[in-house]
Formats: sequence, structure tokens, C-alpha cells
Amino acid sequence: MAFGEDHAALADVVRRSGAVARALGAPASVKNLCALLLGPKADLSLEARASLLAELEDRTVLKPLLQATLRDLKAELAQPERAPDDWAIDVALRCACQLCKTLGRFLSDAKVQALDWPLESSSRMHVHQKLDAFILPVTHETLRRGRPYTLQLRKTSKLHSAEKARRQRLKEFLETLQG
Repeated sequence: MAFGEDHAALADVVRRSGAVARALGAPASVKNLCALLLGPKADLSLEARASLLAELEDRTVLKPLLQATLRDLKAELAQPERAPDDWAIDVALRCACQLCKTLGRFLSDAKVQALDWPLESSSRMHVHQKLDAFILPVTHETLRRGRPYTLQLRKTSKLHSAEKARRQRLKEFLETLQG
């Protein structure tokens, strides 16, 4: 299970760990748990951290995690909302091949919404797999005309609607965690 997949289960683990650490008088254990949840290998998004903390009745046991999450929520919400004409998608593809470099340029370009890309079969498959793996707001279809076939990429309006929904969830988490 990745950290972000089941917030309720993770919250239960954290709740139990905090209770055990308090009972044993071991604040270092709580500190280590917070460091683990904030560490670079945790792969715990801001939204996942906020959701986890919202599930806890006693957030004081995870004060360092709470403070960092509140700080990050405020910083994120202080950023301007995405402009309607901003189509940039920020994603680390974790592949340095030429195909992924081209895909990365397309995804990160704020002004470009579409790309028609003639590619041979194995190259199209590689790009399809990358897009599917990251669940991006991009449609990808193969137009089966001519040779090589053309991979048609389109950024969708889900990019904007998902970001609005995410900002709303972050605002709600901030209110919950501050209250």
C-alpha cells in the first residue's frame, strides 16, 4: 500500500503509534514517525498528509507533522489559481529517452493543448504506458491512417476542474486542521 492510498488505515497506524509512544514516554518515537511521514522517501502528498491529520482526534501527538502540513497548505493556497489558458502539466516522467523528453515538453507547455505525433508502434506504446501510469488529464488515441500511425494527444478540461476541486479540498483541510 502506498502512503496516499488509504488515509484511514494510515491514520489508524499513526494514532496507535502515537498512543504507544505517549504511554511509553517516548517522544523520540513520535518525532521519528513525523520525520518518516515528512521524509523524501515517504511519497506522501500534501493532500494525503492533510487527510491523515484530519482523521486524527488528537493531532498534538504529531505536532511537527501538523505544523509542516499547515505551513504547506497555506503556501499552496497562497499561489495564484491556474489561469484558464494555462495548460501546463507538471510531472516527472522518470525516463530520459527522447520520446519522454518530447512528451515532457508537450506536457509542460502552458500554451499547447494538442500534439499529433507520428510514431512507430513500440514508441506509441511507450508513450501510452507513460500517460496511463501517471493518470494525466490527457487523451491519447492512435489515428490509424498513413505510416507511421499518428498518436494524437489532447490535454482535457479535467486539468482545470481537478485543480479547482483540489484547491477546495485543501481549503477544507486547512479549516479543519486550524479549528
